[in-house]
Amino acid sequence: MNMNYENVKSLVLTILVMLSLLMYYLLWTDQGNTAEDPNDNIVETEKIGSKQEVADIVRPDRIFQHVDGEIYGTISMNEINSVLNVLKTVEYGSLTNISEEINDIPNFIEDEENSMEIRFPGQIPFSLYRDILQMDESNLFNFDTILVSYNLVKEDEGAVYFISKKEGKVYKSSISVSYINNIKDFQDNITAEDTSYTPYFSYQTDNNLIYLPKGKTELNKYIYKSETVDSSRLKNAMFSVPSNAQKSVETNEEVYTDESSMLRIEKDTHVVKFLKPSGTLTNELSPNQIIENSIDFVNDHGGWVNKYLFVDNNDKNMVNFRIYDESGFPVFNLKKDLSTIQVSWENNRVEQFITSNVAITPNPIDATAQKLDSGSSVLKEIQSSKNFDPNKLEDIVPGYDMVITNPSYAYLEPSWFYLYNGEWHQLGEGETGGSKSGLE
Repeated sequence: MNMNYENVKSLVLTILVMLSLLMYYLLWTDQGNTAEDPNDNIVETEKIGSKQEVADIVRPDRIFQHVDGEIYGTISMNEINSVLNVLKTVEYGSLTNISEEINDIPNFIEDEENSMEIRFPGQIPFSLYRDILQMDESNLFNFDTILVSYNLVKEDEGAVYFISKKEGKVYKSSISVSYINNIKDFQDNITAEDTSYTPYFSYQTDNNLIYLPKGKTELNKYIYKSETVDSSRLKNAMFSVPSNAQKSVETNEEVYTDESSMLRIEKDTHVVKFLKPSGTLTNELSPNQIIENSIDFVNDHGGWVNKYLFVDNNDKNMVNFRIYDESGFPVFNLKKDLSTIQVSWENNRVEQFITSNVAITPNPIDATAQKLDSGSSVLKEIQSSKNFDPNKLEDIVPGYDMVITNPSYAYLEPSWFYLYNGEWHQLGEGETGGSKSGLE
């Protein structure tokens, strides 16, 4: 009996010891799990606008149909989307550099009297766009135009050309006649009752081909509600650890700084500048990497508040994006560049990011129809400017001048704009609207 009692007593003591050890272990691991997480202080980046894919930002802004020497153009985003969807289904042959065979690119394009010409607002690295078109090519070149010829090279074969007018480069790819016919079907839209196409004429310089509408262009003058994005939201979008950013208020400016970056918000002009030292990295980014990384940077720092397209990467270190309205017209604000996003790179790092703190609501509160002068009238006015050099004229487009008189309203006023010697200018006054020519 005593033996049984002692055995039970030992067993109970053993169980109590084991329970004690188990409780000690659970208490210790629970304390380990509740220790401060080093990521607790990191706040998720503020999302001011939406994220966009490369194909949403890097895309054409104009299509021209050449039909027996006549030219019909459109900026309709729906038409451009439909054409791109067909181009993505094409099986392309290998690319051949035929630049040395082409003496004059403007004449080469004009000689293709039955073709579709797809124009981009800037120079596009082919290595960036080949994935969008699902092409298996390793060529490294830039292009600003895709030309689909309806004139067959062989009975069952046509040609697509990737052209850089700026660099004088032409690359050719062969495609089957069935794909040519699919693209040629878009000619039917020219004569459709609700067509977005209008007649154009061409103006040729030594190295460029500019298309202008034959008639007057009708655009709506818009008034939009707008709002100023709160500075605290911008701070949360720009800094990886917003709590480390210290605020100071200067004359007409708010400034936030941490150990390596500065966010400057200009109250009167609505310009937002984010400055960040370039660091010590030395690997040089290729042009397509700069564009892709710039899009990623905007996605990761607040997103895209308005509809933007990639428009240029002229100096190889600064990438520019411009607002386009829902109809496909470019939007300018030449005094303060409030309609653009600029991302500057140095030593493989973003050095400067410039944007605006004005967000425009999607739907206008007022729209008034307005007609701009015909393309021929506009061309004559530009040509009559003092010191005009035709070979410095790169483009002429109808678009909008974005005017912000107070943070609550944004006005989109129709006007003509032209690209001359690498800089955009707004044409004339009166019916065409805006400031005087930059050539005078």
